[in-house]
Amino acid sequence: MTSGPMASVKKPFHVIPRFTTNWRRRFCDVSKEALKSMRLHGHIYKDGKFWLAEVPLLDAMTQGRTRKDALVMVADLLETLANRPGFAVHVHPGKHETFEVSAADTRGLMSLILRRQRERSGLSLAEAAARLGAKSRNAYARYERGTSVPTLDKLTALWQAVAPGQDFVLQQSMAG
Repeated sequence: MTSGPMASVKKPFHVIPRFTTNWRRRFCDVSKEALKSMRLHGHIYKDGKFWLAEVPLLDAMTQGRTRKDALVMVADLLETLANRPGFAVHVHPGKHETFEVSAADTRGLMSLILRRQRERSGLSLAEAAARLGAKSRNAYARYERGTSVPTLDKLTALWQAVAPGQDFVLQQSMAG
């Protein structure tokens, strides 16, 4: 027992698990906030010697020698594409040939979705802004940079600006 002025003060005690591998951080140490966040659907399947993992909404695909390696590579690919400090992707393995990815940074994930779709459509920022009906490219770019988070109505308008005639589908998470 200690004595002195600090003896009666209870100090908060937090256990912070430390994992030595990226795989454990991405698959095991998922915060409750990450579990509540937006998720994107992905497919994983074996093709010859390799496992291929694809996130169709982002037009992104990678591979690994094992299923686990391919899922780790998906997280690494999306973190590299986002190119945002502190942006971390969590992979939620599903049943059979599915998985989902999420990020605590919803702005980063939303900006990645918009940028990848604009690039897939071959549009510049100015062209995307013009399709949105904005006077400057910054009106669109602030969503792509993640400085603004769109409402669902605004997201629909942004999506139609970069992918006319295409819809995105919201569905309940299927991964555990």
